Amino acid sequence: MTQLRLVLASDGSPGALAAARWIRDHCAHESVVYVVTVAEGVVEVDAPTFSALPEYAESMDNAAESRARQAIAATARVLDGFPVHPTILNGSGVGDTLLRFLETVPADALVVGRRGSSWVRQMTMGSVSQFLAQRSPVPLWIIP
Repeated sequence: MTQLRLVLASDGSPGALAAARWIRDHCAHESVVYVVTVAEGVVEVDAPTFSALPEYAESMDNAAESRARQAIAATARVLDGFPVHPTILNGSGVGDTLLRFLETVPADALVVGRRGSSWVRQMTMGSVSQFLAQRSPVPLWIIP
């Protein structure tokens, strides 16, 4: 098998863990895997009028970072034996944040799990995998 440099987007969901299992089962164990999660919900406060807002923002930041760390840890456990580079990115849009990250690493492919969102959700909110399929500068593997 060929050694690859993969970026695996993971939020710790069943779809993301399925993508990690797919890498584990189908890629060379020498492949480098950048396990990336986006800590959405990070709040930037620039409003001195609301004295309680900074504490709330810090609480939200801590919760987002905690979820991101849990997602990275769960994904890394699935990829035991692979060289894993865990990365937590702060951003407001998952797709755009992942695209910016892809500009910084020499990736052969971007791997995402499919959430299986309903067509109503996809029509109203969109799909990260759909967004990435249209814009990714590297091949995109969407794992069901």
